[in-house]
Amino acid sequence: MEDFEIKGSHAHGHVKAVLAAIDKLGIRNLISPIRKYHSDLLIAMLVSRILWPESKFHSSQNWKFSSLDEALHIKDANDDDFYEAMDWFYEQRLEIVETELLDRHKKPADPAILYLSQCDFIEDQYLETLEGGAIEIEESIFYAVLTDHLGCPYYITFFKGDQLITSKLLSTIKRLKERYRFPSFLLVMDENLISQKKFNILKEKLNANKLAVDVSWIAALSYAEIKKLVDNQQINPSTLEENKPLMIQHADFDNEKLVAHRNQKLAIRYQKDRESLLKITSDKLNELKRKVAQGRLNDDVRISESADRVIKKYKMTGCFNKEIYDNEFHFSIKQDKVDENKALDGLSLIRMFSNHTTLLPEYAVRHYVRHQRIKGKFQPVRILKLEKLREERIKTHLCICLLANYVRWHMEKHGSRCY
Repeated sequence: MEDFEIKGSHAHGHVKAVLAAIDKLGIRNLISPIRKYHSDLLIAMLVSRILWPESKFHSSQNWKFSSLDEALHIKDANDDDFYEAMDWFYEQRLEIVETELLDRHKKPADPAILYLSQCDFIEDQYLETLEGGAIEIEESIFYAVLTDHLGCPYYITFFKGDQLITSKLLSTIKRLKERYRFPSFLLVMDENLISQKKFNILKEKLNANKLAVDVSWIAALSYAEIKKLVDNQQINPSTLEENKPLMIQHADFDNEKLVAHRNQKLAIRYQKDRESLLKITSDKLNELKRKVAQGRLNDDVRISESADRVIKKYKMTGCFNKEIYDNEFHFSIKQDKVDENKALDGLSLIRMFSNHTTLLPEYAVRHYVRHQRIKGKFQPVRILKLEKLREERIKTHLCICLLANYVRWHMEKHGSRCY
């Protein structure tokens, strides 16, 4: 028997499972009832978003290591083909997909639960970053993902801009109410997405019944706001029991309630990460100290800048003392600062507002945790050419992300029954 010559070996199992789930959920037929080259490219982008969501490489680069391009017969596809496929989808199928998913999941009495986040589009033709690992954000958008009560995502909308404008948010809510007849809306968002001033404007309009729509919200407080409440002894983190939310009221949050929540598992993870980063930073600063002692770095300004770069790189700003005098460098850990951060690990404060519905603390925590999961699925977005990023393509890209997370949600929820 002659020896076999292996000319290639491409991973196939994960590709087959995802494609089977796409077929079983009816997504392929939803994208196009008749198989087309453009629809296969859309399916490929969808699969890529599921299998390689955090990859820094352009999607097609990953196909070299899998059977995806062979399974969909798109080995010769180039960037222009993908853009054409996105344009075809926007013009021919996007509204149909949106309507079908809404018909599948929307129930007449269900509120619209909108998870709001920000997404950055980055022009990164050569997959490089700026000095220090930074990336240059070319354009930002705000998007809202609609889910059912179980957390299955089935609709997405967006608005452009560096800041979330209240009027745009309200017009989006009104449009959804008029078009899809949602009885009420619950907005779930991250810290600093809307300022206190904008929250007050929203409350004034809702209290005056100027919106003709029932809107509630759940929003996390920023680290600075949490620290302020702890420093003023208005909340004591040590008294919070693990995974048992506590409802509190505060004069600064008029007509709102605050929910304090401690996640011990998250706190332990943060503490381990901090200890690891403190050790790495200390090791790097010791290397710098030896370099200074050997006379290889002998300018106080340059020594200080080098130390600051190390501390900033490992996100340990404020956790180290440094002394530089006459070409001598010494450092120490600010233990009081470390202990202060440790006390806040795993602590969340969530603000709730509702005119007509009583929101339970557990309800707020559940939606906040779900928001964090959804948020991680959509950002950041790397593109090759910013000038090709038209509004229609942003909407198409977000719809692809939505479909990918729709399939992922069902695969995680139902396992092998999906394929």
